[in-house]
Amino acid sequence: MAAQNAPPLATKGRSLLITLVQQASVLERWLRWLALAALMVTILLLCVWRPLYLYFVFPPRLLDPAFLPPRLLASNRFYLPLYPSDFGALATTLLWLLSWTAGRLTGSAGRAAPSLTPAGKLLALQAFTLSILAPLAGLAGLAALSATQAVAPMLSLKIALHLVILLGFVLALRNLRPPVWVVVAPLALLLAAQGVLALIQGQAQSTLIGKLLFRWDVEATANQIGASVIQLADGSRWLRAYGTFPHPNILGGVLCLALPVVAGAALRLPRRSRVGWLLWGAVALGLVALLLCFSRGAWLGVLGAVIWFWLVRRRSAKALSAHTWRLKSRLRAFGHQTRLRGFPIPSWAANHSWGRMAVLALLVLALVGLAAGLGPMLQSRLLLNSVPLEQRSVDERVVLLEASAVFLSQHPLLGVGAGNMPLVELSYPPTSGIAQPVHNVPLAVAVETGLAGLVFWLIPPVSLLWGVWRRKEVAKGWALIGSAALVAVLLSAQLDHYFWSQAIGRLMYWFTIGLCAAFALPGKSWRGEGDLTAGSGHATVETSLHLSRKGEVTEHVSSGSPVA
Repeated sequence: MAAQNAPPLATKGRSLLITLVQQASVLERWLRWLALAALMVTILLLCVWRPLYLYFVFPPRLLDPAFLPPRLLASNRFYLPLYPSDFGALATTLLWLLSWTAGRLTGSAGRAAPSLTPAGKLLALQAFTLSILAPLAGLAGLAALSATQAVAPMLSLKIALHLVILLGFVLALRNLRPPVWVVVAPLALLLAAQGVLALIQGQAQSTLIGKLLFRWDVEATANQIGASVIQLADGSRWLRAYGTFPHPNILGGVLCLALPVVAGAALRLPRRSRVGWLLWGAVALGLVALLLCFSRGAWLGVLGAVIWFWLVRRRSAKALSAHTWRLKSRLRAFGHQTRLRGFPIPSWAANHSWGRMAVLALLVLALVGLAAGLGPMLQSRLLLNSVPLEQRSVDERVVLLEASAVFLSQHPLLGVGAGNMPLVELSYPPTSGIAQPVHNVPLAVAVETGLAGLVFWLIPPVSLLWGVWRRKEVAKGWALIGSAALVAVLLSAQLDHYFWSQAIGRLMYWFTIGLCAAFALPGKSWRGEGDLTAGSGHATVETSLHLSRKGEVTEHVSSGSPVA
């Protein structure tokens, strides 16, 4: 009798399957949250430049000359330097991969972009693969192949392995579609911390934390040989602000990434927002750090980001005016007189009160006053004075450019080996005493991985910026902000080499690429519209004409939150 009342086996299996799917759905949600938390930690760890070394011991068979060239693996010990941010990137990638696997079980793996049709998802995936993933994979492959031409082959293989790690991180970043606050909050904290520390270092004329972070024997001061200083016309020296980085130019690169994103987020917030005031405070401290680090590349990058933002907004405003004129013409053609209302206006004009604009004006005046007080340093840094130290820096860069042309002509296909340019310079008399990569990332990539490596490095930023520029409609806010950060980083890379020669520099560059790709992808971000506050008042307007059965023209206007 009990056996007859027992549920059939199929019902039990169905119940068990439903339970597993529900548990997988909860697991997918928690794993995605953990991936976003790991992403925030990764951004914060960009300021920690202290590597951790992973050692690997290979079996004796790999040391057999018949199996592997002796110069490729001189011993059975191999170490890979990884920074804390690299471990954060690995954790982000792994957690996203686990959440994606759980999402496949529940059929919710593609909900990160719910507004896309299946064809749209396929086109977006193809564009992302061809413009970002494939070039990055190709660059990693060329870095590995360049080991055959390198003086130190293991150095090239380490860079290739690091690029593979970044490949997974960029893929995870694009698919996570992180809410904006996940990116803005840690970047704002970085700006505030670096600004305060830069002020203290400028006042004390000492790095203060070099022994703790970089294990330096002594702190860098203005009178120390080898410190990054500015020499004035009277021979006195001024120590540039380091922040938490081993060189002031690297501090400038981080500011190029953070300032456009945080400032853009502050512009998009509604009036009387406390979060907006906090973000503007972080931007102010970031601008102070930008001034005190005296990085010409960073100055160029931030200026280029502002110009890019203005040009794209101006282009969008013209497109909006033309659309409005065409709509009015069509309405008049049908004899329908109406006033068009509800069209989007620039967010800084709609969301900011006169009080906030006055505070911003005072901030600008304060920065101008600070710049005036640092006038002699700015003149020396901008080469307006004949200072021997600054002239020597320019002369070294010119010599490195000439050496790059020589090395590239000798090794156009695979280059001299990823990370090996300083070693090759030792055998070239004009650069034997410099031993630094050329201060231009595209040229450094070309010299070390060949001309194909240069093409692979340039494809992602050019394709992303072109995709933002060619839009005819009003520029989407976060896509424009992400592209402005990319412009700043790209211009800064023209005057320095750490975005390629340093591990965290490569992470910062490809993080900017992935961030811009995530912001530019159509559709909503995961869990929310991607804005800092719900209902922030950024209404976008869709206007269309409808012809009724009686031949009358009606205007339909709908408002909603923007899709980044």
